[in-house]
Amino acid sequence: MTHLGPSARNVAMVFQNYALYPHMSAFNNIALPLAMRRLSLVERLPLLRLASPRRPRIAAEIAGRVRGVAAQLRIEHLLNRKPGQLSGGQRQRVALARALVREPSLFLMDEPLSNLDAQLRVHMRDEIAELHARLGATFVYVTHDQVEAMTLSHRVALMENGRIVQVGRPVELYDTPATLSTARFIGSPAINVLSARVADGGRLVHLDRPLSLTVDEPAGTKVSIGLRPEHVTLSAPTDDSLAVGRVRRIEHHGPDRLVHLDLHVAGGGSLTARISDGPFSTAATTVGSLVSVSCDPRRLHVFDAGGLRLHADPGQASRSWARAEAVA
Repeated sequence: MTHLGPSARNVAMVFQNYALYPHMSAFNNIALPLAMRRLSLVERLPLLRLASPRRPRIAAEIAGRVRGVAAQLRIEHLLNRKPGQLSGGQRQRVALARALVREPSLFLMDEPLSNLDAQLRVHMRDEIAELHARLGATFVYVTHDQVEAMTLSHRVALMENGRIVQVGRPVELYDTPATLSTARFIGSPAINVLSARVADGGRLVHLDRPLSLTVDEPAGTKVSIGLRPEHVTLSAPTDDSLAVGRVRRIEHHGPDRLVHLDLHVAGGGSLTARISDGPFSTAATTVGSLVSVSCDPRRLHVFDAGGLRLHADPGQASRSWARAEAVA
């Protein structure tokens, strides 16, 4: 691709700022790529084009193609309007139609939805997904929005400081992040990150309490532990609770609640848990109540001092954590 001229690449680009010609109608904006490809310079000039015997036939073919693409994107009624008469979502559809009309081998999309409001962004995201399913073409989609990356993509390439740090299916980036930065970027709310150290035998210790995890690292090594809020388990406290806390603040998100916690020892940091409605949800969502905090050690992500993922062996244990207190 790099060594081909732009006209020979058969690649269509959808820009963040639409890049529509303001003096041309939506119809002419969409038709322009086909006109540039199929009509000579003389056939595009205002008066000389009248002398071309083939121009009417080509123009009719282009018009049919434009109307067909406009029908796919439901903008047939907008073809006579200029960009200044269109909303942001309508202009984005015109920009998509201009790319689609060429039937390219590859679509490049540079944050095409970043200028839209939240509701329209969700609607256009669905339209792009449906368009991709219909065409079966390759889309390379650049975005800073993890929701767009996770919902639209079959494969994600996560970049940091100009370098690709992980490539894989969205579920792979979520379940097995290769770096701490990947773990922090993927997931909402953000992953909990806590400090730990390696004790004798590779056993991980967090705040002087051993965890049911071992790593192949020398004793004394400092590591970071990642735990997603949805993998934190809250229950009523008992005498043998692995973790006990006091509820500080609750965020209600419809059927889900975010419970914010502080670990019960000095310097323990904070913790966020996502819980759904259930038998314990009422007690766990009462500010000031005590809760027991635990997790499945297989859900923990361990990273070295440089942020690279470490293999951690959960052994035979089923739950692991430290004493905690929910933030007031």
